[in-house]
Order: sequence, then C-alpha cells, then structure tokens
Amino acid sequence: MSNTEDRYTINWEEYKQPIVLKCKNWDGIPEHYMFYRELKRLRAILDDFNKVSEYSKKNGQAEDCDTEKMFIQKEMSKVIAISGERGSGKTSLLKSLKNILEKEYHVFDIIGPEVLSSDLSIIDIFVSMLRDIVNSLDSECFSTCVLTKLNAQLKSITAAISVDKQKEDYFKNGHSDSSILESLNKRVHLDELFGTFLEDLLAILQTNNKNPKDFVLIIDDLDLVKNHLIAKLLNDIQRYLDKKIIIIFAYRERQLENSLFEDLITDNQRLLEREVIDNGEVFSQINQFLLKLVPLGNRVPLFSKNDLLNKEMQAILKSIDLSLDKELRIFKVNNQSISNQEENGGLTVEEWFYQLIFIRTDLNIRPIDSRENTKLLLPQSLREIIQVAEIFSEMNPLKRDKGCSNFFQGLIENLSEFKQYIDYKITSQFSANLSMLNFFREWDSAKPYRKNYLTYSFMYNNNYKNDSSNYGIEFYPFNLSNREEYNLTIGDVLAIIEECKRLPNRLHQHLDYHFCYLIKINYSIFLSVKLFQTFEKRKEIRDIIEKFEVKRKLYLESVKADLNDNSKQEYEESLSALTSQLPELIDYLQVINSNFMPQEFSFLDYVKGYTLEDYVLFFPTISSFKDNKDDKDFYYKFIQMFINSELPVLGDISQNIKNGVSQFIFRKFYTYTPFFRPKNRNYQINFFIWPTKLEYLVEILLDLDNLYNTDESDKLPSKFIYKNIFHTDIFIRRNYASRYSRNLKDNFTKALRSINDLLSGNDQFLDVAPLKTIIYNENEGSFYDKLYEDEKLGNIFSELKDKRILKMQEIYNYLKESLKNPPSLPSDYEKLANNLNDKIKNVIMTPDEKTKYYEITKKIEDRLVTYQDLNELEEIYNKHILGGEF
Repeated sequence: MSNTEDRYTINWEEYKQPIVLKCKNWDGIPEHYMFYRELKRLRAILDDFNKVSEYSKKNGQAEDCDTEKMFIQKEMSKVIAISGERGSGKTSLLKSLKNILEKEYHVFDIIGPEVLSSDLSIIDIFVSMLRDIVNSLDSECFSTCVLTKLNAQLKSITAAISVDKQKEDYFKNGHSDSSILESLNKRVHLDELFGTFLEDLLAILQTNNKNPKDFVLIIDDLDLVKNHLIAKLLNDIQRYLDKKIIIIFAYRERQLENSLFEDLITDNQRLLEREVIDNGEVFSQINQFLLKLVPLGNRVPLFSKNDLLNKEMQAILKSIDLSLDKELRIFKVNNQSISNQEENGGLTVEEWFYQLIFIRTDLNIRPIDSRENTKLLLPQSLREIIQVAEIFSEMNPLKRDKGCSNFFQGLIENLSEFKQYIDYKITSQFSANLSMLNFFREWDSAKPYRKNYLTYSFMYNNNYKNDSSNYGIEFYPFNLSNREEYNLTIGDVLAIIEECKRLPNRLHQHLDYHFCYLIKINYSIFLSVKLFQTFEKRKEIRDIIEKFEVKRKLYLESVKADLNDNSKQEYEESLSALTSQLPELIDYLQVINSNFMPQEFSFLDYVKGYTLEDYVLFFPTISSFKDNKDDKDFYYKFIQMFINSELPVLGDISQNIKNGVSQFIFRKFYTYTPFFRPKNRNYQINFFIWPTKLEYLVEILLDLDNLYNTDESDKLPSKFIYKNIFHTDIFIRRNYASRYSRNLKDNFTKALRSINDLLSGNDQFLDVAPLKTIIYNENEGSFYDKLYEDEKLGNIFSELKDKRILKMQEIYNYLKESLKNPPSLPSDYEKLANNLNDKIKNVIMTPDEKTKYYEITKKIEDRLVTYQDLNELEEIYNKHILGGEF
C-alpha cells in the first residue's frame, strides 16, 4: 500500500471509544482540543474551591468567623455538573479531566451507571472506595494509633449505613439489643461522621508526597441510572457528601429532570389528584432542589446540537488527530503536522455534511423550504459525527476517466452508501411511527410506476381523508385520489406534500416536515441512480441510440409531409429496441411521468386571475401547420416541450380519467415518448416538460462526452438534467411573469426568459446554487445554457392562442377595448351576436366582408369564437363604422 493510501487508512474503531487527553496538567491542554473552553471553566471553578479552602485554614473554624465567612465556608456546594446530550463527549471529557486532576487531587475511579443501577447506593460505593484507601495505607509509614482511629471511624460509618437492615431484624424479632440504639444514633450523626473521617483521611494523605488538595468523586452518565434510584442518589449526595468532597457528575439535563419528576409525582400523587398542586409545582421543586445541589455557576454545559453543527469541522478533527484535505477526505495526522492554515479551515460541520454529499453524489440536498430544515438528517452529536465520517469515508472521490464509465460507477456506489445512511436515519427516527416507517420500506421495494401513487396515497389518507374540516378537497391536488397508479406525476406528489406542510396544529410538526424532506431525498437518490446507470451504458448501446435518432427523424419528415409509408413502423421498432436496452431510463421516466412541477402551479400570475383554460390551446396536425419546413420543425419542438399527454385535454377520455370513471382507470394519461400527431384538438400546455422526455435524454446521451470539456472553445452547450427533487422547490418559489403583463403572449415569453435566467444562475431573487452539478464543468460561467429559445416558441404560442375558444368575459373585454363606438355588450352570447349584426345592418361592405362578419357573429352565438376571429371582426367593424358607410 502506498504512503498516500496509508494516510487515508483510519481505524475507525479507535475513534468510537472515549477520546482521552494524555496530558497530566492544565497547561498541557492543546488549544485546538474540542473541550478546551469547558476545561478552562472547570479549572476556574476548582480554583474557587481551593481559594475558599485556603481562606478557611487561614482564618480558623467557622465558629471563629463572622456571619459572612461562616456562610462561605459552611454553605458552599462543591458539586459540579456537566450537562450534554448523549454522544456529546461527556465521558471523553470526564476521563480527560481525571487524568489532569490526579496530579493535585485524590481522584476516585469514575463511577458509571452499571454500578449505580445495582443494589448498592452511592454511599455504599463511596465507603467501599474509602476502605480501599485505608487498607492501602502502609503501616510502616503511619502509627498504629492513626490507622486504628481510621478503621474505627470507618466501622462507625458502616454501622450507621447498615442500621436500616439491623432495624428490620430488631423490630421483627422483638429482640433487645443496645447495639441497634448505638447504630441509630450514628445514623443520625452520619453527616458529622463523614466530615470528620474525610478531614482526618485527607490530612494523612497530605503527609505523603502527593499532597492532594481534596477528594474528587466523578460520576458518569447519571441519566442512564434507573429513574427510581436517581432521586435517592442525589439526596444522599446532598445529605452526606456535599460540601465535604468535590463531586463531578455528567448528565443529560432533560432526562435527569424526568427521573426526578417520576419520583416526586409518586410522593405528590394525592395532592395532584385533588388539584392542590399541579405539574408546574412539581417541576418547581425539582428546579429548587437542583439549584441548591448544583448552583448555576457550578454547571458546565457542553455544546448543544446547533452549537455542534456551527463548529468548524477542522477544529473537531484536530482534537482527535484527524484532518480534511481539499477533497474533504479525512486523514490521520500527528501533532507536528497540524497547521493553522489547513484546507477548509472555515467549514462548519453542517457545511461539511452538505458539501461532502454534493461532491460525492452530485446531489445538493440542502433544504430549500425552511420548514424542512429540521437538522435531523445532520449528525446530532460528536459520536454521530465520527460514525457519519466513517460512512462517508467509504464514498470515493470522483475522477473523470476518458469514457466517464468509472466516474458514473463511482457516483452510483457513493449514492448507495448515502442511501444506507438515509435508511439508518429513517429507522432510528421513525421507529415509534410504524406507518411512516412502513411507508419508506414499501416505497423502496415498489415498482417505479407505483412510487408516486404510494406517496400521494399516504399523504392524502393521513392528512385529508375523512377530515371534514378540510375545505377545497375537490380541487387540485386533492382531487387525484381516484387516479390509477401510472396517472400520477412526481409534480402531483410534490403538490400534495406542499399542501400537507401548510396544515395547522400538527401534533408532531417537526417530524412531519422531516418526513417530507426525506421523501424528497429518497426520490432524488432513485432518479440519480437510474440516470447514472443509463449514462454508464451509453457506449455499449450507442448504435441502437443512433439508429433510434435516424428513425425518429425519418418518421418526423413523413409526418410533416403527411406521407403514408413504413417509417412509423420502423420508428416504433427502433423505440422498442432502445427502451428494452435502457430499462433504467424507463424507470426514471416512469417516476417523473412527464412533469416534475405541480400541474396546476401558476408560474405565470396569480394577481391577474390565471386559469388553466388560458393555456388550453388548439393544436393542428404538424402537416397542416404553415408551409415552411423550419416552422414545422419548431412546431414539433413546441409540442415536445409543452405537451405531456397525447389525449386532448377536453376529450371524453381525458375528462373521464380526471373524474375517475371506472372504465377509464387503466388508461395511461401521460407520455414521455416523442409525440408526433396532435389531432386538431385542444391540449393543455405545461412548462418544464421537455427535460422529462425520452427524446431530450437521448440527445444528452449522444453528447454526453461533451458535457464536461476543459477546452472551452470546443465546449457544447450544457443541458438541464432533472434528478434532484429540490430543483422543483426552487422553481415553485419563483413567479415567472410580471403582474403588469398585458396579454398571455407576454406572460408566456416572460416565463420562458425567467426560466432560462434561473437555469443560468442569474436569478436575482432566489439562491439557485443547488442547481449546480458536478457532471458539468465547474468552471462554466453559468450552470446551464438556455433551455428555451423563447422568440420562435413565443410566436408559435401566439398563433395557437389565436385559435383558442374564448369565454364570454374574454370576448367582452376584447370588444370593449378594440371596437370604436361599440354596440351594447350583453353577457348573453345570442344577444351579443344580434347586437353586433344590428350595428352593421345598413353598412355598405363587400360581399366577402359581410359573409365573414356574419360567420364570426354566428361563432359568437355558438360559443366557438377565437381571438383570430375577433381580430378579423375588429378589422371589418372599425373600418366601416368609423368610415361612416351606411
């Protein structure tokens, strides 16, 4: 193995144990140690204890001092509490502290929860430790009198502790024994016995070379002790040990309060039942008890989860002799190699997490919606940072090879590692919510075409079904519950997720938002894997891809010329051959299902009363669309870009699918394969359709080698690839049209320009950095080149719009603004047509003009008039009415 490989080989088991400083004094603590600030605080507290102790020795006993001095000496607590969440490094800190204190103090072995949860009390354990000290004293160094006195004192303490057992036997058997009375007396004075014994023992130990300042008892993970034992333990500490020795214990604050609450709730049960007191009173008692035992000044909190996430990753790694390189790989270093100018010096834990995932998987998963930013996916403790670092260390840095095969294979492997981490988070965070946990498991094992249905059904059934308080349930996206599995798009799923996040009074709102966030991550991983698997195979099936492109173009030429030949059959055969070789691409397309935006999302203008009908347009066949070849090519491109269903939107099949009529539930509404033959009917246009089509992705497959090209002079335009669900979040938060737009064409072209600006990274109102991807050259000036050439597409939109059937309000608005000296404009179609006819009854015009005029008014009467018709009517009307020809 090379030296470079050795550098990155880490024994992670070593870092799963408590990480203990090896230094033996305060001055030896390195400044980069993660608990440097906390140790400085502990040193200051201990220095205060020492000052009080020295003051006491200098000024005599308490009874010789004034009232203020008596208060200081008698009432000062010597208990220190270290609070922190599980995995925050409490054990590592305590063990490091023990190493440092052993030079100046007599430090007992650290007591853990495994001992405290036994039948022994804290006093039993402490007396046992004291006995070990007495037994270890060398009789040659100390007089028999001294040792005898210590043993007698210890015996009295032991007898006092054991009096409870003696008392039971005494009263049970009715025996008269003066020893029990003596033990009871000692029990009453146990506090004094401990104080005298500890003073004598410390004095003896101070005659030795070590000269300890005081005794230190360290208790770790107090919150892991059984609840019913914690209250007794703390009471024993306060009654017998506090103010006599230094006690340092680590705990999880909320858990400790809950344990004490459980004990006090039993004692106060009758008072609570009779509402003499409430839970607030109980917690007040807990707070006062802890405040007396551990004053606020004696508490040392470790950093919280948010503090941890904002710490520099490099600083945390330095504490355990690890570091980051330029590619965010973690490697082992020694103290001599640690520099203050290392790479990624300012990268926080949170930033490291998201950035590492991005450069290893090409997924930017930082939440766009602040409600989803629960931080629950991030490592929650120091322990979890180590475990996450180990998992991520399995993700290899990505290097581009000539054919990119290894590059895409590396992405797939890294995504697999990341998916394991997501699954771990799901299992640990939703173990108490079986419905959510089972959803994720079912989703993972489901066929691609079922995934949208499973997600939509879960969100709908758990949030809206049988809930009478929800109004608007008949509107999108709630009106899709009767859709068949393959008639739901990923945009529909994201639409209902957005609605569910807006529900008030959620019981577990924080976790519900996190659930939505994890759904998006799972979708993003799935789409990325399927897309990269497709890219990985492109060379071996390049001939099939090229043949498909040839047959598609031949069939398109046949359609444009309205020819009947075998080009359709040859195209369909090439399409079948292509899809059979790229099942991963079909999986990808089935999940997106031709739309990654909510279908009724108004990316145009809410203010001006946007309606879907504004974008239901009449599409002629390609062969009948003008005569110019280029126009037909752009018309075909328009169809591919903005139509995701071959079924006319107002036709019976489409309407029955939308309404859930049973005989139509098995019909497939959406299409992601090329669409050649509109049927002279109305179709609904949608933006963002083009990147979800097979034809578009095949073009990318053919030009894949040019997506990343260091020779910028020869670089082809990059393409937008949708594989990250959070891209939808960016688009959905952008209003693409000016509220001052005067007509639909302005809105349409403005929307296309805005989308292009967004994809180019030029949007002024949104952070579009998550659109960036490493499969393109990172040195590009923009993320992507333009997806839509809006000028010609806008002209086609305008031409199609002119053929759209208008509503009465649209007819009224047009005639009112366009006609000079208009007639009365009633809201009844027949009356309006009659008024227009009456207005020109005596007007002289050509036969062709009169025929055309009456054809248009008949269309108004029949409710079939279009903008193109009104334009012609306006021209004739204004020409003759203003000309005064009667």
